[in-house]
Amino acid sequence: RRAAFAKLALLAFDILKRKPNPDMALNNWERFVKAQVSADFHYSLLLSQPMRLELLLGIFAGSQFLADALVRNPGFLDWVVAPEVLHRIRETKDIEEELGRVASGCSSHGEWLNRLRRLRRREMLRIGIRDICLGVPTREVMLELSRLADAFTKAVLDMRTREHPEGKKDFCILALGKLGGRELNYSSDIDLLGFWNDDGGKNGQEQKTFFSRLMEDVRSDLSSHTEEGYAYRVDLRLRPFGRDGELVPSWSSVVRYYTDTASLWEIQAALKMRPVAGNLRLGYSFMERIQPVLLQNWKRKDIVQSIEKMRTLGMKTSAGATQDVKTGMGGLRDVEFLVQGLQLVHGARIPSLLEGNTLHALELLGKENILPELVARDLKEGYLFLRRVEHCLQILEDRQ
Repeated sequence: RRAAFAKLALLAFDILKRKPNPDMALNNWERFVKAQVSADFHYSLLLSQPMRLELLLGIFAGSQFLADALVRNPGFLDWVVAPEVLHRIRETKDIEEELGRVASGCSSHGEWLNRLRRLRRREMLRIGIRDICLGVPTREVMLELSRLADAFTKAVLDMRTREHPEGKKDFCILALGKLGGRELNYSSDIDLLGFWNDDGGKNGQEQKTFFSRLMEDVRSDLSSHTEEGYAYRVDLRLRPFGRDGELVPSWSSVVRYYTDTASLWEIQAALKMRPVAGNLRLGYSFMERIQPVLLQNWKRKDIVQSIEKMRTLGMKTSAGATQDVKTGMGGLRDVEFLVQGLQLVHGARIPSLLEGNTLHALELLGKENILPELVARDLKEGYLFLRRVEHCLQILEDRQ
């Protein structure tokens, strides 16, 4: 037994000397061992499966958040290291089907919320291991994080509308921001906009009350804290008129808002709109209806002034002693605002530029020679590097 333990210690030492924080890894490993039914069995398993040890120490050295998740749920490790789980991207429908099975097996709403949060923690562990230990492309990590949030938003709405199916038939939730662009971070808020179908002469006040309550329930189910934590922070402030506007406006009022009232920065944000839950047809009909607004012949000067105003505000907010990879000079926002500005300037001439994903849009701008090929490539590489830095900072403690 002593010889086997010495061999395991040597293996661990060889792994840890290549890791960013060996002390944190050892502390987390000790906590994980204490959570095991049998420490001897755990050590024997690691000796027989050195790759499991490599993955385990990689997480323990790179993310306190994921280490805590493993200590709290040791059984997650057996699931996540299975090759069919670890080495492939999960499709949204696979997550949705699993969430459906979880929902059908719950005896109370409280149990559903807790199981929802445990499943999210397990999925974050899977994505984090693939990221930190396997080095999968950052683009792939963002896609998986977005698919997970999509599936959770849909599952929560489905659960809330089980007894009121008209709620799903006449209601749609759009994603904006990072989720809308399928480029979510580990600790991003999810920006959502809900609206209801006012076509058909139904009682407007009753509908408004019903769907406002439904949207509040969706937000609460995702963001409220239970004994298992929370799933997602939900931001509803990108709705028409922001905090002063109706929580859930009607389809026609949202169309009117974007056609007649929306500020240029709101039009810019609408480039990332995407239906994610409820009646998706209703969502796509809305996007089709406001597409002429996005494809207007916007004046370059107006776009530049609008972006400069937002950048100035962002720089003031991020002013501090440390570099801000998101809103600081030369940060992620600079790339995103540049891309979105060029989309609005050239969209009337080239409608295919209306792409919500920053990296896809950069590739289109290069393909159309709006940006020189080398510039587009350098911006893409720089953007991916900064997103990788941002991910490493966020996954450490699950903090923005």
